Amino acid sequence: MKPIVFAIVIWAMSITGGWAQRQEVFTPEAFHVEVTDMFPLSFRASYGLNEFSLTIRNDSALVCMPYLGEAYVPSFTYDGLRFEHLYENLKVGKDKKGEATIVTFNVKHGIVDHLFTITAYPNHKAYITVYPSNAQACSYAGEWTAVDQRQLSYVALVLDETSSNTLKAFANDNMPWSDNTVYCHHMTIAHYTNITPKLRHWAERHEGKAYTIQATDYGHSNQAFAVKVKPGKVPSANTVTHVTLATNNATGGKAVESNYITAWQQLARPITLNGTVTFIYQ
Repeated sequence: MKPIVFAIVIWAMSITGGWAQRQEVFTPEAFHVEVTDMFPLSFRASYGLNEFSLTIRNDSALVCMPYLGEAYVPSFTYDGLRFEHLYENLKVGKDKKGEATIVTFNVKHGIVDHLFTITAYPNHKAYITVYPSNAQACSYAGEWTAVDQRQLSYVALVLDETSSNTLKAFANDNMPWSDNTVYCHHMTIAHYTNITPKLRHWAERHEGKAYTIQATDYGHSNQAFAVKVKPGKVPSANTVTHVTLATNNATGGKAVESNYITAWQQLARPITLNGTVTFIYQ
């Protein structure tokens, strides 16, 4: 453990006084660490990493981190730490100086129990050490931010006002029923029931960013009316990416029924829509 401890101590000493203090408070049950550096026991350190993070929210740990280390069990292999599970044994303390918050917890993934230790400083610097039950420990450095602890409902590309109004005008001209509820609000990226760690990680990294999609077809059942869209660079858990235009009140239609529309008709010309990646909470 000495090489890891030495590297982390040097790194921690270098950052405790170097960044301007921000007022955001670290909450052990709800935080996100953007991982930028890795300190393996038996390999060289890696710096300037991208697309890696650890998120704690709603009693779960969303882990998307690289891993380098020797396995104690010969058949054991790691292509990285990539999973989302409930954590156990959450404990919170302070370092000797009383400056940093230290959080520990366990996450079971398959047959492997992972012990996580996170040390978070007031200036938003953080480091993580992971101890797999059958492989070497590995440490990481990054920057923490607070996250929302509310229950997630869904993640979506929420349309801007101009795009929403364009679809409302189209829906008004082509509405198949007289008693309806109009939406024209978003393209679903994932519902909380089917969001994968990969999709959630993408959404967290791109939250608030603007994207353009194109409506290409329209269709309806006796419950829902929607446009089918080409999502471009925006991923989605839905087989048919769409924006719900309206639902039929007479049949008790719900927006989810747009997923089951089978009869589609091509638009005379595609409709360009703009929106931002947004987390919607209950």
